[in-house]
Amino acid sequence: MYRQLNAEGFGVVSLYHTMVPDLNQLEYPDAHWLAKRVLNLPVHQDINPDLLAPMVDRLSDLLKS
Repeated sequence: MYRQLNAEGFGVVSLYHTMVPDLNQLEYPDAHWLAKRVLNLPVHQDINPDLLAPMVDRLSDLLKS
């Protein structure tokens, strides 16, 4: 979803793509699992409100597939 939404110009961000070294994958597998699935959607004050509905629609389509 991250790559697809960004390819379509929605500006999704992944803040947890690099974990701090103390959270190694062997000891904290749940943290790594979750980090790979968190998307930060652009819903801040600088976003044109007219672009939110198309983003939600596209996200919904991707979740169905």
